[in-house]
Amino acid sequence: PGCLHEVAGPILRYLMGAERASLQRIVVDNRVLLKKLADTVPELEDLFELAEDLVALFETYDLDHQVDALFQAQAALPSGGSLIIEETAALVAIDVDSGAHQRDSDPEAFAVAVNQEAASEIARQVALRNLSGQIVIDFLPMKRKGSREKIQETLSAALSGSGKCNIFGFSRLGLLEMTRQRNGESLTARFLSKSAAAKTAPSIAIEMIRAVLRELDRNPGKMLTVECGPIIYAVLADEMPGNWQDLLERTGPIVVLEQTQTLSGTQFDIRVN
Repeated sequence: PGCLHEVAGPILRYLMGAERASLQRIVVDNRVLLKKLADTVPELEDLFELAEDLVALFETYDLDHQVDALFQAQAALPSGGSLIIEETAALVAIDVDSGAHQRDSDPEAFAVAVNQEAASEIARQVALRNLSGQIVIDFLPMKRKGSREKIQETLSAALSGSGKCNIFGFSRLGLLEMTRQRNGESLTARFLSKSAAAKTAPSIAIEMIRAVLRELDRNPGKMLTVECGPIIYAVLADEMPGNWQDLLERTGPIVVLEQTQTLSGTQFDIRVN
């Protein structure tokens, strides 16, 4: 028997739908994956780079911090304001907060300036968090129709290339209403537990693997003992055996994984021997 059709993974799906103008570099740490991606999206082949040290790249560009920020309800705006993003079963609510930003002598001009900045960031957060369904945005109040139209145009332009979106404009309450076609779960629905804003065991297991790679980079040639609680151990053994095996193939037998009852279910500890 042979494979008749393979469903594209998340990386490939993103690249197939991305606009070339939005991409500068595509850094991959696996030769096999790089070739597969380049063969599937040959129009992006000149953007691909093979990383010598993906862990160093994460630290250089502070990617861990940026990823963690996507799980927070608050997203900062360059001017000092912020977005408050709340996902519910019925809709996604986004509130624009001017924060301590210095107010202009012209309240309308101030609101438009902050809202334009917010519209661009909202489009970015919608794409990164994969927010979909009904989305309601509470921009700073604007009295003029032209101001509201300007913000709607900014948001529409920023959302182009981010899936099928419909913007219905401002309601009588001053809320902008829009929808975005669903394409899988949102980032928080996929990686956070439904009972609380806590990372799921698989996402913590991936964090642990990245932490192991960082320690190996800081301590070349040293043996590492990785202790983890029963939940993480079970995830690596049953749900993600390939991830741990990939790590061992890259590092050799210098990393030992041990289950311990002294750590709670999702805790882990890395010891340099």
